[in-house]
Amino acid sequence: MSYFCISIQGMDNMKPRVFIPTLMLLLSLVAPLRGQDGSACTRPTSAGTDFWVTFHINAEKRSQHTFNRAYLSLFATGDQNATITVSNNRTGYSQTFTHTAGTKTIIALPDHWDTASAVPATMGYHVTSTAPVFLYASNFWKDSWDVCNVLPSRALGTNYIVQDYSHSNSPFAPVVSMVATEDNTTVSMVLPCQVEGTSTPVGGTFTVTLNQGQSLMLRGRTTTTFCGMPVTANKPIALFQGHSCGLVGNVNGGRDMMFENAWPVEMWGTEFVFTSTTSRTEGDQLIITSAQNGCHVEINGSTAANMNAGESYVHIMPANSSCHIVTSKPSYVAMYPWSYTNSSTLGDPAQIPVIPVDRWICNANVPIHNCNTNTYDQQYIADNHHYIDIVATDDAVDSIMLNGVPMSGFTSIGNGFSHKVMTAPPGVYNFTTSQGTFTARAYGLGMWVCYGYSAGLYAEPTVYDTVDVYDTICQGQPYDSLGVQLQPIHTQTVGTLLYSNTVYNDTACIHYVLHITVMPAAQAELHDTIMCGETVAFGDMILSESGDYQMSFATGAGCDSTVTLHLAVLSLAAVEETRYIVAGDTLAVCDTLLTTAGDYTFSGTNANGCDTVYILHLLYETMGLTASSYGGCPGDEVVITATGTHVFNWAAEPPDSELDGQQGVNPITVHPRQTTVYSLLDAAGNVLKSLTVNVDNPSRPCVECNRQLLDFDNPTLVFTDCTEGHHHTSWEFADSITLNGERIRRHFQHPLPDSVEVTMISCTRYDCCVDTTLRLPMKIRSVWFPNVFTPGAESNNLFGCYTSHEVAVFELVIYDRWGILIWTSDDVAVGWDGRCTDGTPCPQGAYAYRYYLKATDGTVSHGIGTVTLLR
Repeated sequence: MSYFCISIQGMDNMKPRVFIPTLMLLLSLVAPLRGQDGSACTRPTSAGTDFWVTFHINAEKRSQHTFNRAYLSLFATGDQNATITVSNNRTGYSQTFTHTAGTKTIIALPDHWDTASAVPATMGYHVTSTAPVFLYASNFWKDSWDVCNVLPSRALGTNYIVQDYSHSNSPFAPVVSMVATEDNTTVSMVLPCQVEGTSTPVGGTFTVTLNQGQSLMLRGRTTTTFCGMPVTANKPIALFQGHSCGLVGNVNGGRDMMFENAWPVEMWGTEFVFTSTTSRTEGDQLIITSAQNGCHVEINGSTAANMNAGESYVHIMPANSSCHIVTSKPSYVAMYPWSYTNSSTLGDPAQIPVIPVDRWICNANVPIHNCNTNTYDQQYIADNHHYIDIVATDDAVDSIMLNGVPMSGFTSIGNGFSHKVMTAPPGVYNFTTSQGTFTARAYGLGMWVCYGYSAGLYAEPTVYDTVDVYDTICQGQPYDSLGVQLQPIHTQTVGTLLYSNTVYNDTACIHYVLHITVMPAAQAELHDTIMCGETVAFGDMILSESGDYQMSFATGAGCDSTVTLHLAVLSLAAVEETRYIVAGDTLAVCDTLLTTAGDYTFSGTNANGCDTVYILHLLYETMGLTASSYGGCPGDEVVITATGTHVFNWAAEPPDSELDGQQGVNPITVHPRQTTVYSLLDAAGNVLKSLTVNVDNPSRPCVECNRQLLDFDNPTLVFTDCTEGHHHTSWEFADSITLNGERIRRHFQHPLPDSVEVTMISCTRYDCCVDTTLRLPMKIRSVWFPNVFTPGAESNNLFGCYTSHEVAVFELVIYDRWGILIWTSDDVAVGWDGRCTDGTPCPQGAYAYRYYLKATDGTVSHGIGTVTLLR
């Protein structure tokens, strides 16, 4: 089937015009979304034939390598043989490479660097290919490496928001780099931090003009961040974001290059599914950045944050877990692995985008590559430490093929998605599916180093070729062309219908503007009237008398038509008008002086000898009084405007001294501090019109809480706004959770915090707000056992009893799934570390437990349960 993205712009009835009936049928360019026979789909991906790429500095080893030395290279994969050309029109560099289908072509770039910040430079590379390829860019220096999937030129845009990760302990700075694809490209950035090489202050706009192939790099200062910085251009640019050598999570951990091709804002999404990095105990950090105001974020079904445009939320994702993110506004999500420590697992920081679900693909060629150049490098990236993580829709799992062989071993992660992680030695991995879609990311983990990148995405073109198509159709006939389908009911009106639709293929996006002229039907009747002495043209006839006239003709669409005109000539010309008068004024009409409202009739003879009648409806002018606002806070500005009178003065109750200098002025500006009635007076001091401006004075804030303590059994608090006169309320918790409503319920997850801090903002109907902050202590009551633990992890590594009781007698017994005794304790302070009776680590799985607890006050608690051991 043909894959159309149709956008109906609307249709307008227009006067008939003469069109040449030409129809540009370019249906051969349309690519199928999914084969009807179950074959692999060819939904557009990030493969392409034209790319722009640049790099930013790799700060690691700067004392040895002057801050900028690194091995820069490109990897290309694809299903077709191709000739790839890489050029730099600023330095004269140009090389051609031969790519063989199904293999990985490695392109080493010259050792050329421009490192000055905020100065146009020559680090832009243009890549063209005779057949579509996936392109990846690598920025490597020993233990500082990252790779990104490069967007094809058709997916580049003019509107970006930067995301990066910066840590206050990192001695290096975040960087942003870009390259222009056309001459005279003007780029503007609102700087969120100090930038080397420019005196533009924080919050100021830095603007630069670049020509085709020119690059620009901005380097911040240590501890700063570019996250949330808007970047706009008048022509498409390729933007790259990240960090010269960043630190994530661990204060004393390793640092690593972060390098990623940023997406235009129009490619951001609202649903994301992600699984944590394999073989690591630290988990991952996710950053979610919103493109618009009022963005509500839910993670795994729970509210996580509310953000405005450019704001970000950091989510700490546990190891061996999955994450389902839904945002109410378009957002960008990226994963940042934790820094390596000497006692930790392999890996280090990188920036890896999380592909929105609606941009998942059904075909990808993923290269895995060792960037080892000498023996020293072997300790950082090894063959058995490369991985590919795949997340797919459940309907795609059974049809996913790897290098032509069906895949298996997927695990459901809920919400209609499944996951698989695979070890991937260096090579090329081709994934296809004939049903559903998937996303994949490749990454490598070594000692003090990590790289990662997405396997591609649905890169919808943002630059459209526009084609105007003109066509004609007979009135009342159906129409079907270029994705526009019209029924006879849609073509009943003579005129022009305007539609548009968009047709995609692998390398282009054609935007059709379809002008459809509806020609008259075989029989049409027209009715018209003229005044005495006037004439009207009908075809080649000039008519001045009443009667029925016919005209026949053939339309451009071959619709032979007969049009009948029913013409009526009026001998009595009548004019009717409504006018207004203010009390006390006069109006002269036809030598008559009018002073009161009423209906008046005047008659005469026009220049053509036809009798005429003039009917005048004279009304008293209606007075009005409007305000820019009828309610607000004390001192808010209000503009009051009078209409419909010539003489006026102002009055207020209670009196308002601001009116003293505004008598006779219209409109007036006031700033009431209490509810006030403003009146319009006539010359005699009579009240003509009044209005009331309400003023809210916020009351002292009042908060009610259903308890002052929390416990393990019921970790829930209910807060109520009892402020007098409140209208709407918001609650801001210290852990960045924001809730709205007069009465809210907040449930806390284990482990519980030591205290709860919340700020209530109570506002009146006119947004006059007061706030107050509460801090509540936490207390453990009763008895509580966790339902999962991870031996050897930094936290939650023991299983045991949590209680506030003073314990007199305690017993805890652990059994395996076959009922065999594994472990026992009579000390409530001693927890199970996951070892069996012989001291060996017990395998991952579920275990049963039984406990008995008697407190010193005589309280007895006992029961059974299960706990899951994770490794």
